[in-house]
Amino acid sequence: MKKMYRKALRLLLHLSLYALLVLGLLETGLRLIGYKPFEPVQKVHQPNGNEFDSDLGWVLIPGHYEIGPFNDVGDSMSITIKKDIGRVTRDSSLQVGAEQITLIGGSFMMGHGLDDDETAAWKLQQLFPQLDFRNLAVSGYGTYQSLLVLEDELRKGNRPKCVIYGAFQHHQLRNVAQGDWLMELNREVPYVTLRNDSTFERRGLTVAYNLRFRTRLATAYMAEKALNRMLSFKRVKDAQKLTQLLIKEMHRLCQKYDISFYVATLYYLPDDMKHLRPCLAENNINLIDCHVPLTLENIIKDDGHPGESVNDIWVERIADRLIADGITDSPEFQP
Repeated sequence: MKKMYRKALRLLLHLSLYALLVLGLLETGLRLIGYKPFEPVQKVHQPNGNEFDSDLGWVLIPGHYEIGPFNDVGDSMSITIKKDIGRVTRDSSLQVGAEQITLIGGSFMMGHGLDDDETAAWKLQQLFPQLDFRNLAVSGYGTYQSLLVLEDELRKGNRPKCVIYGAFQHHQLRNVAQGDWLMELNREVPYVTLRNDSTFERRGLTVAYNLRFRTRLATAYMAEKALNRMLSFKRVKDAQKLTQLLIKEMHRLCQKYDISFYVATLYYLPDDMKHLRPCLAENNINLIDCHVPLTLENIIKDDGHPGESVNDIWVERIADRLIADGITDSPEFQP
């Protein structure tokens, strides 16, 4: 019996040594071709002034924040959040307009990386002072979280004249809590799944699975990536369909309360637009094509978000459409 135990122990020892050898070779190979262990991302996806929320994952805390610099040229963000009205769109000298225009979406619509007065929302407010632009977009939010923000506004009794959802094609992956996105964000996120061809199912919060030694071993980090991608694989296949259903639900709610609804595609590549554009047209959903190709010249260095010049183009396109549809008068006719 002792002899059998010794053999089993010897076999286990040999297998362990072989496993360590294979792991060592794999780790060395990955390092040689450029793979590294997990390193915390320095780029900020949402302002530091945020707190956990059981529905949205996180919400912004009112206050003023100085964030950055993001790069070696000193780009930073001066941001002010007001309770219930989101990121500020005016200074104290500008009176609040009579009718609300609510902006929802993620970091592009919020104006991540820019000072308050450099964002599209602020510039639209200056252009149309008779209106009350509210920037409720939050960095890191997708379509589903934007829908939740809209629903919360309606529950509060807020009835804006117009709602503009700033669409970004990556929202498709955020809506289904794609594995890589969960790992990059490193916090709990709400998501949806497809119940049937015409209905989405709301899920609670989920978070990425973290493996031990991910910060020390490239092999552990690669295994973690594979695990999170596998766990989200099925729902990622439905991401495009789910995003369309979420937008249709936004539109339905706005119709219910006689609110004009627009989808402003801030960044949507042609292949993705081939699917989104027909969906919007078939459901009579207003589209404002704001897509601007992003280059090294018009994005914030080492951050990747659109610079002020891109926001200026968005302002021009959104303003033209609001005027054309009679949401507001031309700026030159304002007092």
